[in-house]
Amino acid sequence: MSEKEAGWYPDPSGENQQRFWDGDGWTEYYQPLLPKPEAAHDSRTPTEDYPYLAQAGGTMTTPHIPPPQGWATSSNTWSAPQPTTSWGTPADPQDYAGGDYRPPDPAWDAGAGTQVYRSGTQGGGGGRGGLIAVVVASVVVLVLLVVGGVLAFRGNGGGGAGDDGPTEEGVVEVGGTSSGSLPRDGEWVGALTIADAGAYLVDARSTGGDDLQMAVRDGGGATLAYNDDRGNLFQLGGDRLDPIAPVYLEPGEYEVVLSEYRGRATDVTVDVVAITERFAVADVVQADIEADGAFLAVLELDEETELTVDVQAVGAGDPTLTVRSLDRDAMWTDDDRGSRADDEGGSTYDPLLTEDLQAGRYAVMVAEYGGDPLTVQIELSSS
Repeated sequence: MSEKEAGWYPDPSGENQQRFWDGDGWTEYYQPLLPKPEAAHDSRTPTEDYPYLAQAGGTMTTPHIPPPQGWATSSNTWSAPQPTTSWGTPADPQDYAGGDYRPPDPAWDAGAGTQVYRSGTQGGGGGRGGLIAVVVASVVVLVLLVVGGVLAFRGNGGGGAGDDGPTEEGVVEVGGTSSGSLPRDGEWVGALTIADAGAYLVDARSTGGDDLQMAVRDGGGATLAYNDDRGNLFQLGGDRLDPIAPVYLEPGEYEVVLSEYRGRATDVTVDVVAITERFAVADVVQADIEADGAFLAVLELDEETELTVDVQAVGAGDPTLTVRSLDRDAMWTDDDRGSRADDEGGSTYDPLLTEDLQAGRYAVMVAEYGGDPLTVQIELSSS
């Protein structure tokens, strides 16, 4: 026995447990000896499974791969997988047969020439790690099922309600505020009549802080503009989850369609504002923006242009810039120019945007990040 290395071995008393040999004698430390899992290949077939382990005389050498959990390796021996436990120094001897065994916390233990993973999960009928793995796998499957069901329910229309959901109808007027109630798992549809061709800003909000989605459709049901969240740069006093979108409309009949992302019922308001200001390349404009307000203008480009929009606060303020196409689904934003202020002038908080834009119509929108009153100078230039 004096040649046996320190470690866990079957208890010589014959009990179904392990006992720790400290290299000189048996200690009073015990741990359960659990049944080995059934497997086609196990410790009884090491040479068949790992031929490189066999050497002359039957001596086994340490595998040249990191040991998985439950393996114990030393500098000159190979032992079969056995469940191991991180075992601290107990105040009193632990008697598993008497029912006092309590598994310790997980830990790594690096002994002299030996690295053993101490799972700290053995005891009684199985490991806690296996239970955790099952719970985690079950949660993942449940989440995937829920997400798949939500996506399947929403379809590809970008709304929270299905085609067969309940619908509430209302009327939306240019220059006014309309209100209505969005039903659960349904849509609120507001009829909008446009008398004059032009660009309009459609602003929808939930009075309950819900997550609205908005589409502007023509009489044939085609979506002309869609938005889910306005974000942080262009809130105008609304919530970042409220939708807002500029859209170019010819005279005719339209619909503003609202749904809630999670299908919740909520009260809504809709504002439609005509954008009457016009911009041209090389213009320089100074504008006073009220609290929770914005500067809105339409820019028309006859040809592809590398456009620079330079916005600078006159006095204090943190302006934000959004340029959105009125002909296609495309948008560009900028908040802070940062270090570009060293070369371009202005404050580090002033937006500066340079983009190659196709010919067409664009909405130029400037607001204050925190919704405070602001005076800005806006300059458009092309290369």
